Amino acid sequence: MSFLEAWSLPSIEIALLALPALCLAVPLLVPGARVAALAALATAAACAGTPLLDAPAPLRAGWVLLWAAIGVGLWRAPAPRAAPPGRGAGLEAAAIGLAVGGGLFAVLAFAAARQDLPAPLTRRLSLGLMLIGLGLLHLMLRRHVVRASAGFAALAFGVQVMEGAARGVAVPPPAGVGASALLAGALAAGLAFRVGEARRRHAGSAWVSDAHDLHD
Repeated sequence: MSFLEAWSLPSIEIALLALPALCLAVPLLVPGARVAALAALATAAACAGTPLLDAPAPLRAGWVLLWAAIGVGLWRAPAPRAAPPGRGAGLEAAAIGLAVGGGLFAVLAFAAARQDLPAPLTRRLSLGLMLIGLGLLHLMLRRHVVRASAGFAALAFGVQVMEGAARGVAVPPPAGVGASALLAGALAAGLAFRVGEARRRHAGSAWVSDAHDLHD
């Protein structure tokens, strides 16, 4: 089945499948820590019922709890001061990162489109790639350490979704669904919160670009 035929669904079904990705795209378009917190909480609600996540109830509940914890943490975190003006080198690195990341994502998406997979697996694979791309964009465009928790969780969530697609074509099929992606996402998000809070408390700023101004 072709890639376009796999997405020949009613609009409501497409929206339900893509709801987690749509929630994670909002903070990239609308700035603000509160927006990021609400988007994480919306992602938690979406994980509770989206057919995108092919996982047993305990693993699904784990993802709901992780995104809810990120949303609450971002909401309760002290409001960051205004972002520092961008440096030329930082902007150049971000532009290069976006170009390389966008090219890699395009190659992966094209490769996924050429696979002769059943329609549900094609949709799951392409949305998993989209989630990974959104996670990378969070890390590159939102330069606050605490906000990086959402980027790491999005990367892990995309891996979890792609694992579901891989299990659909594995021969023989695996016995169960692994929780490695969830554990890795929770660990990375927790470390981002801890590092960001430590930098805010001891260095006065959790903006990544301010690290260049810190001296021993």
